[in-house]
Amino acid sequence: MALPGGDERLTGILGQGHMCGFDQLPALVAKHAARAGMGDARVFLPDLRRQLLREVTGQGLDAGAGGETYEVDGTLPGRAFAGSQLLPGDDGEPRRWWVPILGGTERLGVLRVDLAPGVGP
Repeated sequence: MALPGGDERLTGILGQGHMCGFDQLPALVAKHAARAGMGDARVFLPDLRRQLLREVTGQGLDAGAGGETYEVDGTLPGRAFAGSQLLPGDDGEPRRWWVPILGGTERLGVLRVDLAPGVGP
């Protein structure tokens, strides 16, 4: 499957995503994000109570060892998650973006992407 113009950045992750284990997700996202001009990409998923967003690192028993954690209430990643809105980082420069991950209308998590130098939003 290919998108018009031969854009394989999206189809690559869709084609490989269903065959990878949960612990392999961070590496898959990073690989395809780099192809799309993103210097860094990380996935954050909510806990069962939807109070915390935890980074998926692919390490440890829960695939989150050593990852960052953000509260949903009162943080920029939490606002992107709860409001289902794409938000720029709060450093004043559009290098970091918080992107909600949606499954239809269900909020699944947040993708944090840092754009590579020379790549615009």
